[in-house]
Amino acid sequence: MRYGNPSIPDAISRLRAQGCERILTVPLYPQYAASTTATVVDAVTRHAARLRDQPEMRFIKRFHQEPLYLDPLAASIEAHWREHGKPQKLVMSFHGLPRYSIELGDPYYRDCMETARLLSQRLSLPREQIEVTFPEDYGVDTLAGKPATFDLKITAVKTSGETKIDEDFAKNLGLESLDQLRGILKGQLESETGGLTRTYMKRKLLDQLAAGHDFPVPPSMVEAEFNQIWAQLEHEASHEEDPEAAKKELEAEKGDYQAIAERRVRLGLLLSEIGQANGVEVTQAEMNRLIAQAAQQYPSEDQQRFVQYIQRGADGRSPSCARRCTRTRSSTSCSRRPRSPSAK
Repeated sequence: MRYGNPSIPDAISRLRAQGCERILTVPLYPQYAASTTATVVDAVTRHAARLRDQPEMRFIKRFHQEPLYLDPLAASIEAHWREHGKPQKLVMSFHGLPRYSIELGDPYYRDCMETARLLSQRLSLPREQIEVTFPEDYGVDTLAGKPATFDLKITAVKTSGETKIDEDFAKNLGLESLDQLRGILKGQLESETGGLTRTYMKRKLLDQLAAGHDFPVPPSMVEAEFNQIWAQLEHEASHEEDPEAAKKELEAEKGDYQAIAERRVRLGLLLSEIGQANGVEVTQAEMNRLIAQAAQQYPSEDQQRFVQYIQRGADGRSPSCARRCTRTRSSTSCSRRPRSPSAK
């Protein structure tokens, strides 16, 4: 939902802090409407547009036709019937929508009618035993509380064929010309390619830094990093088809993940020193945001201790150095979640 706690920005920040590179957003509206589902998509993309390293974003547009939605809905109705008796007719009423929204192409009512049809099939109800109505408080008096009926006149039946990409096709999409469509597609491809290129270059640079530097790192930092990686992997393993086999496979690879943890700590310290040598600074506002993001990587009982540790200045270093360390810690953790030793 768009409102409540955690907010959309907070939820995305937490997922990013845990290393999520792909985020699936499910607006909690079974039927699509521009005034509900689309506003959630707008809110998520507005926040994502401000991120320097954007995750891959996907959205569920509607789920009224999904068995995981329809089956529990049908089960709740059947449970009510068993307790109170089955009525002669099942009446379904959905939220209202202004008429102009429908005229502009909003599919909400179509989705509602499909929901009614699919639900009646689940309940094995004949057509005469179901009725879909407009809400009592609907904005049009002639429709408020009335059954929803539709008179259709079929003027043509078309079959699918090869789509021709031309000026008419672009205008049907609401664009001015085919050149505008080409420009939009070019911009999307350039943006996606740029993101992939930055990720590839970043990984190559880190690989070169790791290959060229080898020095002892604080065991406590390695242990904290490994515990974070291991907790995430154990969580994923518990959701596999065979959790016990997945956890057994993890145990066999434990040494590899310890090496990954040590590599990440070493890179974090190295990048921190590079930042210090080149005078890289962050504002206090950036510092507070990065500390909060980095703290979310630890168990709740350790988060406050981590914040105090950074604010005092890690390992006795100056607060400005602690800022650079936190920034490195947060940015390098975003590409986390290794699933196998090959993710080193």
